[in-house]
Amino acid sequence: MKPHISIIIPTIEEKNDVLIITLFSILYQKIDKNAFEVIITGKKPKPFLNSWLNYFSKNNLNISYIVTNKKGRAKARNLGIKKARGNVLIFTDDDLLLDKNFINKHLLHHDKLEKSIVLGKVFQIYTSNFIKHFHFIKNIPESPKNFSKIFSKLKKDRSREDPYFKIARIPFKHKINNIPWIGFGTNNASLSKKALLKAGLFDESFKGWGLDNIELGYRLYKNHFNFIYEKRACNYHIAHKKDLLCQKKDFERNISHFIKLHPEEIINNFKLFLTGKISIEKFNSIKINKRTKENYYSEYKKMLDIINDKG
Repeated sequence: MKPHISIIIPTIEEKNDVLIITLFSILYQKIDKNAFEVIITGKKPKPFLNSWLNYFSKNNLNISYIVTNKKGRAKARNLGIKKARGNVLIFTDDDLLLDKNFINKHLLHHDKLEKSIVLGKVFQIYTSNFIKHFHFIKNIPESPKNFSKIFSKLKKDRSREDPYFKIARIPFKHKINNIPWIGFGTNNASLSKKALLKAGLFDESFKGWGLDNIELGYRLYKNHFNFIYEKRACNYHIAHKKDLLCQKKDFERNISHFIKLHPEEIINNFKLFLTGKISIEKFNSIKINKRTKENYYSEYKKMLDIINDKG
């Protein structure tokens, strides 16, 4: 049976341990396993990971591992997209745990409009050593002991909503959201493969960390995609140490590249928002005010034309 959902996960060797936990959270989804496939893209897996991939396959998880030596998250995701057999694509990462109803909640909205994008709720789990909680993965392979219980306890005791995505979802609470694309994170998003292929894939010219996902979100917004926030589609990122200096350099390079690709005022305003110079509310209202003025001027000009014609 051909799956109608494809979950796409790029991975790196350093995260093999966490990837296994991610796959357990997918294995226990409350949905028929024939309905979805898991596509992982990364370098050739080591024996440790291979053993676990065989374990998941034997437990009826439709899983494919695509070997690639190409560097870059955009390239990895684009490869996964091209190989996907499903009509609906779900993007997540190799260090995220999915709530048991994660897939079902995404699917609630994909029968309505082809050009729909569903964005879920992202949490961070803060723990100094996640292996001590999921110690069973060190035994190759061993059935998990109390996986659901461990996951539930971590969610309750160690999780907080992700700061950036919490802010990015604020405009959804208002009647007008002019900037839904800023929340298009490839950690928790889904959309139609057919519609995505028409709009264009991830831009592979971005290097390093950040903004290739949001740039795609912006293009999809300009292509009149409908963004939906489904707060019940939750997943949990295992927080880890980051090279902040490296991320800062990547961000500065990629935001400049973003602006070159889209030399528009709204992208400059996005930079102001990201650097803390304007609030999310201000950023969302800028375009509203601009639209209002343009509409007012257009109506005023029409009125003058009518008066002049009558004269």
